[in-house]
Amino acid sequence: MDLHDQVAEYEEALWDSPAWDYLRFREIDQDTVRGWRLGYVARPAHPSHRRFVGRLAIPYIDGADGVTTIRFRSLDPEGDPGDRYRSVGKDVPRLFGIRYSDYPGVFIAEGEVDVLTLWQMGFKACGVPGAGMWRRHWRYLFRGGDVNLILDPDPAGMLATNKIRLDLEKIGVPVGLVKMPADVNDTYCDWGHAQLREYLQQAVAA
Repeated sequence: MDLHDQVAEYEEALWDSPAWDYLRFREIDQDTVRGWRLGYVARPAHPSHRRFVGRLAIPYIDGADGVTTIRFRSLDPEGDPGDRYRSVGKDVPRLFGIRYSDYPGVFIAEGEVDVLTLWQMGFKACGVPGAGMWRRHWRYLFRGGDVNLILDPDPAGMLATNKIRLDLEKIGVPVGLVKMPADVNDTYCDWGHAQLREYLQQAVAA
């Protein structure tokens, strides 16, 4: 069973699962779920996925609609934060939403759920899968225009923002910074889409 078949099986299992409850809690709607092919591991579609049973399945989709990998998010609110996201074997870090990297005005966020939230609001976005997981060669994917950085407003996120900004500016990519009191999805859920949109529209030059 290849990655596409694995994703299809997990998609079918989503709607009556704890993963759909979690996504609704994060105010991610059905169109977004379908657009990004999110799923739930009710039973493993591959032997290496046995340890991911009960997790949200998040496919990484490239510009040709191919699936390059799947990340698995824990749904246990009491779980170890360091075990929240898992990948298969020695999978390398990848950029989530890479198909939107060359759009002018694209946002770079931290984490998949923040990218989903931005997409749901009509914005193009890519996601670093963690504050410390930016890879310098990714900067060449963003030569299509200006980029807005909107990583988490914590020490790790601020360090990552500065690193990404410097990497992009070295190849001449204009960079804007979005400053918010919380991450994208928390702002969306706690203050509403209108307030989040106002923050996004006030991106300032780095």
